[in-house]
Amino acid sequence: MPYEGQMIEELQEKVEELRALFGELKDASGVGEVAEEMMRAAHTIKGTASLAGFSKLSQAAHWVETLLELVKDGRLELDDEVRSLLEGFLDSIEDFVRSISIDGTEGSGSIDYLIAKATSLIAGRKGKGAPLPDFFRKRPVYRYTVKVTFDSIPDKLPAWVFSLAQTLSSLGRILSSAPDIEGFLKKPEKGVNSFTLEVESGLDSENLRKRLAALEGVREVEVDEYGREKTEKKTYKVVVVFREDFPLKAARALLILKDLKNLGEVLSVSPSEEELREGILNAASEFEVSLLTDKKPEEIEAVVKRHPGLKDVRVAKGEGKVEIQKPVRHRPRPPMVSRREEENLDRLMFLLEELFFVSDWAKEALKECKSPELGEVSNRLDELLSKMRGILFDMRTVSMRSIVEEFEPLVSRLAKELGKSVEMEVEGEDLRVDRKIAAALWEVLVHVLKNSVVHGIEEPEERRKAGKAPVGKITVRLLQKGDFVELVVTDDGRGIDPEEIKRRALERGLLTREKAESLSNEQTLELIFLPGMSTQEVARENSGRGLGLNVVREVIRSLHGRIYVRSEVGKGASFIIQVPFELSIIPAYVVEVGGEEYAVSAIGVTDTITLNREEVRKVGAYITVLNGRPVPAVLLHDLVDFTAIPPEKLEGLVVETGGGSAVLLVDRIVERRDVVVRPLRAILPRVERNIPYTGVTLLGGRKVVPVIDGVAVFDLVLGGEGK
Repeated sequence: MPYEGQMIEELQEKVEELRALFGELKDASGVGEVAEEMMRAAHTIKGTASLAGFSKLSQAAHWVETLLELVKDGRLELDDEVRSLLEGFLDSIEDFVRSISIDGTEGSGSIDYLIAKATSLIAGRKGKGAPLPDFFRKRPVYRYTVKVTFDSIPDKLPAWVFSLAQTLSSLGRILSSAPDIEGFLKKPEKGVNSFTLEVESGLDSENLRKRLAALEGVREVEVDEYGREKTEKKTYKVVVVFREDFPLKAARALLILKDLKNLGEVLSVSPSEEELREGILNAASEFEVSLLTDKKPEEIEAVVKRHPGLKDVRVAKGEGKVEIQKPVRHRPRPPMVSRREEENLDRLMFLLEELFFVSDWAKEALKECKSPELGEVSNRLDELLSKMRGILFDMRTVSMRSIVEEFEPLVSRLAKELGKSVEMEVEGEDLRVDRKIAAALWEVLVHVLKNSVVHGIEEPEERRKAGKAPVGKITVRLLQKGDFVELVVTDDGRGIDPEEIKRRALERGLLTREKAESLSNEQTLELIFLPGMSTQEVARENSGRGLGLNVVREVIRSLHGRIYVRSEVGKGASFIIQVPFELSIIPAYVVEVGGEEYAVSAIGVTDTITLNREEVRKVGAYITVLNGRPVPAVLLHDLVDFTAIPPEKLEGLVVETGGGSAVLLVDRIVERRDVVVRPLRAILPRVERNIPYTGVTLLGGRKVVPVIDGVAVFDLVLGGEGK
């Protein structure tokens, strides 16, 4: 899953932890370990919130931590008042996190009253040795000139003015007022409905204005910094650019926009405020504001630069509305679930898998007793399992297309940094896959798309010389291929030169010269997935596109999938990725070798055949003839049972590998079916550990059967790994 989702999930988990621990917090004598755990959870929330720039959440978590430390050290008694205060801060933390998960902002809630109450409580008990926390002592105090205008209703005006005085006293202090508020309350003057006050408060100007504007009878509120000379207002264009790795950029943009509104009148925003609330930024991770203000450019810049995660801030004189690059619309991110909900879904999935085993067991029992009644029970169980699997699939899966579309701004930004121009298009179906598969594919796409932009797409001048359009193109196609999802990432760049790949592999000792001469172009391209091809030197070369691709292949294989590449020099390259829709229940072929059964993942299997033993020849490696042409073959016997003698008639799985078609030969193909894969490699015999097992399954509910990656078998036996 993306960084933002992980952060929100972590916050939600810590809030749940705080709630549970608060229920165990009874009294000071038993506070010890519980308080320590609460402080750790609060500290994590504070650190995460501070990193992402959520000041109110960070402040609330800090006060929870502070109060608990005073209680733990015996400097504050854990009575009903303190418990009520802690609960208030916890409620605020929960509200802030909920708001962040919905629209990326902390919302309009305030904890000023809680902080004031906590400060008063601590100060009132200072005899017990409770110092005022540094956090509060260091809060800034601002001085403002405030002008408040009321509605002209004489009989209600005194009450409204009294409410104003009380509110300002609670938020800070009144230094002066004109007319004098105290005199007005003693003897109201006719025709007076406006007051200008000098006040001090810890609130920023916008929050102070909002608090006063909410009072009954108030028509208008103006808040200005004290002593500021009135100057002519000018229009400025403010451009804010975020670092690519900074989380929740749109949410931070809203907070910056809020600060800019305090400086003057915002004439326009691009992307719009509504789009920012939907998580939309333009392709360059920036937004622009047209601001009418009497502030100086350096003052505007200073206000913006208080925020974290910024790559650049530019303030320039400008007029009217700002027109910038059209924002790239993202589909909504997959709905977030808490870690606890994720664990519950995993438990449900595990139970479903166990029921699959029970269903198999019932079928085996049915073969022995042939009971019609048991047959009906078995069929009904299969029906219920199918329905339950469908419901769980809906709960556990996310849209793959929406995830892919989120890479469009990344591709555009990276290309721009490299002096290139690249368009990315997403085509095909809106397929849903298991969340864990989607999270892994996210990381895979980061590698593959970066390689396409950095090493595939040429610079505009080079493209013009090659007769291409100056703007490069990357297309990601989503297709359903039977029981699998296929992602095809294609660029129209320079392609991959097989001869250059061979030369690099020979230089690094990853390939013998004899082997190099025997490789087809397709087999040569597979070498880019080898460890050792991912060097800095290769990354800088035009044809060297091995940046992290060995890791990519391992990730794909862990998903019971495969990846291979096709390329034509000068025209571009395509990375083809195939993975199942689900992680633990996959389609497979059950095969038999030497009387033992094995499950071979169906990924890459395009056909099944039957051969006479004499149709298989050994010329260095095994070969056979398929559709009139020789293809490599592997006897599974050589891997799993050297003593097994192949029968006169063999059956085979035709597997499409990165280097072309090949045949995996077995004694018999029993059936094609879905199997539940468990990663239980530890129970497999040690002598077989080098075989590309992906786990085990249970057949008949009780028989342990190894699951084999057929594509990886050919890499291992036929030298697809290099030498």
